[in-house]
Amino acid sequence: MVSYNAGIVCALLALCMVVPSLATVYTVGDTNGWVTNYDYTTWTSGKTFVVGDSLVNLSSLATW
Repeated sequence: MVSYNAGIVCALLALCMVVPSLATVYTVGDTNGWVTNYDYTTWTSGKTFVVGDSLVNLSSLATW
């Protein structure tokens, strides 16, 4: 009985770990970076953002 409960707990923990791994990191403006006079509406049109996704700029990628 204990091993059955432990198996269920392990399965639930594994499922909880999958959700954060589905997050996407988007570089704002792609290769142009986060600049003024850029059409961000067009940049976002092909993307679907969900909770957990991250927006970064090129300078923050250099510090990762």
